[in-house]
Amino acid sequence: MTTTYSFVSARKFFAIMLAALCFQCAPRLDAAQDMEDFPVFFALPASAMLPNNYGLTKYLPGEITKGKYHPSNPPYFQAARVSHAGAAKKLAASGMVQTGDVILTLRPEWAYRGAYPDMMMGISHAGFAFVENGQVYNLDNPITSFYIGNFSGKHYTDAKTLHIVRPRNLTEKQKKNLLNWAKRIYANANRFFGGYEPLPGRISFNHQYAEPSYVNAPNFPATLGRIALGDKDNAGLSVFCSEFVWAMLALKNCDPEKDAKQFISDTPPYCVKPPFSPLPLMGDYFENRESGQLGFGDGALAVIDAISLPEKERAAMIHQVFEKARPRDTDSDSYYEEGAVYDAIETYYSGIAAKTPEALKLKKEYNAFALPNYSPAAFLVNTLLPDGKRRLFDVVGTVVFDDGIAPQVMAERDGKAGEAQSGPAVRHGIIRH
Repeated sequence: MTTTYSFVSARKFFAIMLAALCFQCAPRLDAAQDMEDFPVFFALPASAMLPNNYGLTKYLPGEITKGKYHPSNPPYFQAARVSHAGAAKKLAASGMVQTGDVILTLRPEWAYRGAYPDMMMGISHAGFAFVENGQVYNLDNPITSFYIGNFSGKHYTDAKTLHIVRPRNLTEKQKKNLLNWAKRIYANANRFFGGYEPLPGRISFNHQYAEPSYVNAPNFPATLGRIALGDKDNAGLSVFCSEFVWAMLALKNCDPEKDAKQFISDTPPYCVKPPFSPLPLMGDYFENRESGQLGFGDGALAVIDAISLPEKERAAMIHQVFEKARPRDTDSDSYYEEGAVYDAIETYYSGIAAKTPEALKLKKEYNAFALPNYSPAAFLVNTLLPDGKRRLFDVVGTVVFDDGIAPQVMAERDGKAGEAQSGPAVRHGIIRH
């Protein structure tokens, strides 16, 4: 039977789904705290990560340690457990979080609740990190107290898990530039925030996630710089969370003092350089591994592809991405209404590596109505590319907030798979049996 769907309704649905990401409520407190409960496709292959120079612990997903899957190149998490109260100082002191890093909120409770959250590898939000006076500060849009702080906004105090992603080859000068831009915006957040509708001279939140700013305002990172420099005579900026981070990184070559004159000219500042091009929903990497790019919806598939599963297990895990195996709740209502438009993507996931005609046709159709974008997951997706000019980011590790509870986890430490950390087991029922 052929799955049917309407691309008119699909376009509307994608817009709703995309808009839901950055503007989520804080992560639910019933999120799994045991890392072995995370799906295999939420974990990362070794090729995505920097060397472990920060004393992080390696955790394997439970579906591997329990023998359900047998990858030849197992994905994992390399994680630091910290309390919310101590996180800002400890992560700065260790160097695990540095100026210019991207902070991605990982929502394990999204697992097995729909294709879209699984395709996004559970990533819901992106923030920008800077370090000052021995502490990590997070700068996010909306630039309100709900988010920004030393992981002290409600979004972060409720969060359980974060990925830290680092741009490659940032120089000390670029880090200094980014620090100075971030400090200007952070110090004036109350004055700069324009709410949820565009306002001249302000930074507003773009809740139309499927309508990224580059379409109508290709030089919008320059507008961010103008606002940070105190210019009020501009059209303002309306960006979603990852769009804000993308614009911040575009300012890395701009010194806010020495290059300020560039921002008062009608000509776009020559120091502004986008960190990467917006990604299509589905990329061409699986057709051209030597030079192709992954799409922002290819993350889970890229993990599955990288870990070299036997054929039957690969097919089973791809199907798992599209199952709704966890109970429905108010946080996952929209994902349970995905319908045929998302069901059809399983055909793409299953066939694109073999370049089947059905998969190639679906890719062309979906990319025709979904604008290229820089979703929060886009930063993580780039780490799944091979080394080379295409690869712009690495995963430093995963922060697990542990406020006095130390769940038992299946860890791989010192080369010993299956060694358990000490502490009482805390189970939250998302393991699949």
